[in-house]
Amino acid sequence: KRNYITLQSNIDDGLILYEYQKLFSRNNKTFLSKLKRIKVINNIEEKLLDPVLLTLKNKIFLFASSKKIPNITNCLGQITFENGKVFLNKNNIFCESINGRMAGKFIFKKNKIIANTQLFINSYGDGIQQYEIKKGNKPQKIKKIIFKQGSYYGPHTLNYSPKNVFILFDICRKSYSLFNIYFKLRQFLKMR
Repeated sequence: KRNYITLQSNIDDGLILYEYQKLFSRNNKTFLSKLKRIKVINNIEEKLLDPVLLTLKNKIFLFASSKKIPNITNCLGQITFENGKVFLNKNNIFCESINGRMAGKFIFKKNKIIANTQLFINSYGDGIQQYEIKKGNKPQKIKKIIFKQGSYYGPHTLNYSPKNVFILFDICRKSYSLFNIYFKLRQFLKMR
C-alpha cells in the first residue's frame, strides 16, 4: 500500500504530491517516514490553494482552488498510477465546483461525502459551509458552522480524526494592531 500527502506551495505550480512509508508517533508528535516527492505528469500549470485528496476505493481525486479564482473549489481530475508513474487525468472530474476554498479533509458520514469550505462573508475565517458531494452532481449545502465570541470568530478549518473521535478546528482573533495589519498586508502581497 502506498501513502500520499499533498501540500500547498507558494513557489511551485500544480499538485505537490509526496509519498511516505508510514506515520508514527513519538512524544506526542507525529512523523512521516521516508518522505519522497513524486513527479506528476499532466500537472496543473498554476498555483493551487488548499489542495485536498478524495480517496474512494481505488480512485484518488484532487480538489483545490486556484490563485486566479480563490473562492471556488474544483475537482481538477483523478490521480492515476501507470507503470510506476503518476498522472493527473483532468478529464475524470468527480463533481461540479464547490463554493469556497477547502477547509480540511473530506468527512465520510454513513454513505455521505462531506466537503468543508471556508466562508468569506466579510473577512478571512468567517466560518465553514458543509456540502454533500456525489459523483457527477452539483454539491448540496448541508449546514453552516459559525463561531463568534467577542473578538474571536471562525472556524477556518474543520478536520476529524480517522475514527471521528476528535475534532480539530481553528478560529481567528480580530486585531487592529499596526503590526498585524502590516503582517497580513505583506502576506497578501506575497501571494499575488
